[in-house]
Amino acid sequence: MSESIFKMTNRKEVVFMSKLKIKLIAISLLSIAILIVVITGFSGALYQDVEVIEPTIMMGSLKLKVGDEIPANVPLHFDNMLPGELEKISFMVDNIGSLEGNFWVRGEIVESNNDGLLNCARLSLVYIRPNGSPYPIINHNLLINIVDDFDTEPHTEADDLVNNGPVEMQVWVSTDGCGSENMGDYLKARLSLYLTQIIEE
Repeated sequence: MSESIFKMTNRKEVVFMSKLKIKLIAISLLSIAILIVVITGFSGALYQDVEVIEPTIMMGSLKLKVGDEIPANVPLHFDNMLPGELEKISFMVDNIGSLEGNFWVRGEIVESNNDGLLNCARLSLVYIRPNGSPYPIINHNLLINIVDDFDTEPHTEADDLVNNGPVEMQVWVSTDGCGSENMGDYLKARLSLYLTQIIEE
């Protein structure tokens, strides 16, 4: 009986010792792992260099300014003209955006009480270069012929003038071809000034 008790006690000790060894081994392994992490972390911090760059992205803009206000408020009223007269109105044009653009013009007839002025009055749209000489976009066209797009090609002198503006622009109206039969005639035209992004091929 004492021998069986001894064996039982001995077995319990063996089991207890085995569990204790497993715990000690687990604790040792955990300690080693923590030590490796700590050493690696510190060594990484000690041997690391960081340079930070921060890109700022801003899209460019095209912004056309015609006259003194945005949006444009340039009254082009040629009132009470007589046959044979020539009148002009001047204003400034400028690209106040950050990108260069292609400046071009579209002419339209909005309304007219008859065809008289269409076939006798003429319109010119002219830049004034820095040296004072004129650069015509629409050159003394009959009003019936202003229904078109003008100077649509990029990289023209007009583009350079607007992109490096402000530049003076003048609208001229001539009734030199009109007669007394046109008295009381009325016409409203529209000139749309465009500044378009240049896409290089």
